[in-house]
Amino acid sequence: MARKVTAIPATKRLHTGTPLTQTTARRVAGYARVSTDHEDQVTSYQAQVDYYTHYINDHGGWQFAGMYTDEGITGTSAKKRVGFQSMIADALAGKIDLIITKSVSRFARNTVDSLTTVRTLKDHGVEVYFKKENIWTFDAKGELLITIMSSLAQEEARSISENVTWGHRKRFADGKVTLGFSHFLGYDKGEDGNLVVNEEQAVTIRLIYSLFLEGMSLTAIAHKLTDEGHQTPAGRDKWSIATVRSILTNEKYKGDALLQKSYVADFLTKKQVTNQGEVPQYYVSGNHEAIINPAVWDFRPSRTSRHEERTPLRLSPAHLLRQNQMRTMRLLVRIQNLARRIQIRKTHLAMQPQIRRRHPLRHTTPHRPTNPRRLPRRCSADARQPRPGRGPARS
Repeated sequence: MARKVTAIPATKRLHTGTPLTQTTARRVAGYARVSTDHEDQVTSYQAQVDYYTHYINDHGGWQFAGMYTDEGITGTSAKKRVGFQSMIADALAGKIDLIITKSVSRFARNTVDSLTTVRTLKDHGVEVYFKKENIWTFDAKGELLITIMSSLAQEEARSISENVTWGHRKRFADGKVTLGFSHFLGYDKGEDGNLVVNEEQAVTIRLIYSLFLEGMSLTAIAHKLTDEGHQTPAGRDKWSIATVRSILTNEKYKGDALLQKSYVADFLTKKQVTNQGEVPQYYVSGNHEAIINPAVWDFRPSRTSRHEERTPLRLSPAHLLRQNQMRTMRLLVRIQNLARRIQIRKTHLAMQPQIRRRHPLRHTTPHRPTNPRRLPRRCSADARQPRPGRGPARS
């Protein structure tokens, strides 16, 4: 009998597992994202939403499953992208069959996030289409192309982050002070961009320093501010020890500014790290009008350990520098006094032989103070007479 091979045709689709004969409409969702709130990108954001909404609705065999968006959020991490996470959750729940987005960089600028998300969606039968690059993730070459394009997008994000960081540090070096005025108590942004005193909020700042200098602890100050209804820098009613501590240690309230207290360690996670000397800092003196007298502010940290041992205040670098200078000056004064005493002692010892030669009797025996109780009694005729009731005086 002759050998015969019979082909058995596939009856289901490769990735989705749906029957080939099934002609149900494919549920398609669109995704749009812009990284900033600038006016030009807002226009791009609205254009993306309008375009993909009409693009999906006008395509035959597709059913519009929704438009997911993230506005003003970076693509280097998926954690803070609420629209992106909602879309992935709906896709994994079986509500979406196809996701359409403008490009790989709009989907994610992190290679790991991009590949992990695409593979997870692929395992659940959800395809992603990147229109600009014309990449379908179900295609055999799709993952390779996504890897390359995601790497390029991540490298572009790194370059942008370095440029932005360089710009910030250049402004710091020039002494330009910037801060989040919406969460900063006591100052508003002036017309020139510098700090201007908000007299209504400055009352709370002066009260905090006054209470602390009177001897009140950080816990007691926080409770008092809460009871009296003062607003925190974030606009809340309840004060915490950390908020009071941050106000007492902020050099901006005395008119100065320490720049680059923190920095971004990783451009992907955007995590802020406290600067412990890894990058340069810049101290600007007399930058703006002070709410607290500089002399009062400089006196304040010296009392912190005595008033609040459990929650000590962090001294500013400028105050630590002044403390070290004062300690050095005190040490130098002590050394000078000690050297002066040694010199006087040496001079005195060198003059001792000359003094002894001039006055030999004066220095034969050391001078000792006399004790009146040990003085000998004077012998006189009256003293030799016997007292009443005693025998004759001795001769």
